[in-house]
Formats: sequence, structure tokens, C-alpha cells
Amino acid sequence: MSNLSIQFDFSYYVTTPPDSKIIELSVNHLKSKKIITTVVAEGLDPGRQYRIEYDLINKFDPEIFVPSSETFYASKTTQKFSTIANLDSSEMYIIKATISKIGSNSSASDMVTVKCGNIDGCPTTPVVISSKEYIRFDNRPVYQPSYKCNAQINIGATIFNAIKSREYNYEFLSGETNPLNIIDFYPSSGVIIAGDSTQNINTIAKFTGKSGYFCIKVLVTDAFTLNNFEDHLLIQCSTCT
Repeated sequence: MSNLSIQFDFSYYVTTPPDSKIIELSVNHLKSKKIITTVVAEGLDPGRQYRIEYDLINKFDPEIFVPSSETFYASKTTQKFSTIANLDSSEMYIIKATISKIGSNSSASDMVTVKCGNIDGCPTTPVVISSKEYIRFDNRPVYQPSYKCNAQINIGATIFNAIKSREYNYEFLSGETNPLNIIDFYPSSGVIIAGDSTQNINTIAKFTGKSGYFCIKVLVTDAFTLNNFEDHLLIQCSTCT
């Protein structure tokens, strides 16, 4: 008997690595504000009854999936299923699909972040960089540490094209729009004097929440020119309690 599993499949809209947990949909994909959300279930036992449920994790919207669940008898070991998701073109959705074998304790789930259109949430696409100073998190576009949400995670970033002997002020901030997600940084800010054109800064972040996804931001200010530059990082924790 194979292990039961389920995985989202957005290949109809975008090409992403099979294990990608960040799906970026353009405005063109969302003209009708509806998308076909497909999942692939594997490890099914033909003739057994299963149930698939779709959930929205980071906000409450009981009408986002139509239908939000379905029950079926497996005809093959691998099958595809689809539902309609009603998505706004400027939102980020964390969605989850769970499959359960009825009459047993066997179940599996998958969870992805769907970024829609021109969302001003947690950018994962690097901007075009000029020759001036800029900052980049060391793990882009998404960091997937094998820690629970309540764990402390080391976060690093690098300033590029820094001017030697120049003072830079930096600050780590939450980029969250979900009020249930709380991020604490130790330290949350600091000052460095550039000794080279590349400078590393670090913090320890602690995440508290239930979504499993957290957006963080680093902001750096040139103390002489007062120019500032920033970067974002989406953190996907392994589990949340």
C-alpha cells in the first residue's frame, strides 16, 4: 500500500518547480477573479472512499472555494481533482488541501502561498539594482527552515556596494498584514561602519502564528545621505501550533 499524499498543481497557469510553495499569478490570470485550483492525490486504494477539503489559512472567507470539499471513491492510485477559487487580484492567499481516507486515520495535506497580481505584501521577485548600495536577504525568495514557528531562526542579509567608512543604520521589521502573525527580532536594529563593499548583518527572529508563512523586511539607511533601501523575505515554517 502506497503512502497517501496530495499536492497542488498550478501548471495550467505557471511553470514552477514541483516542490515550490510560492505561486505567483499575474493580473491576466485573474481577470475573472476565478481560477481553477487543481490537486494531485497519490497513494489511493481503488475502491476506497476519500474526502478532500480546501481551506484558506490566513484569512476568513467561507465562499472562496466552490466547492470547498468533495467525497469520492478512488478508481486509480493517482487522480486529479479541481475546485474553483475566488481570488482578488491584489491579495495573498495561503491555501491548504487535505485528503482523508474515510474509515481510517490515513490523511495527507499540502499548503501553498498564492500571490495575486500587484500585491503589496511580501515581494519575492528581486528589483532591478543600480550601482548604488542595496540589501539582499541571504535566502531568497523564500526561506524554508526546518523549524517550528515558535523556534528562533537565524536571519542574515548582505549590504552590497557599501561605501567604506560610511555609517549605516539597519532595522528588521515585520512585513505582515496578518494580525495573528507576530515576529520578534533580537536585535531589531543596529548600526555598522562599512569596512568593505559588502557587509553582513544578522538577527534572530521568533515567529508566532498559525499560518506557517511570515513576511519580514530589512530597511537600511545611509546615515550620511539618508538614502534608504530594503528587501523582503517570505519565511515558511515547517509547522505551527
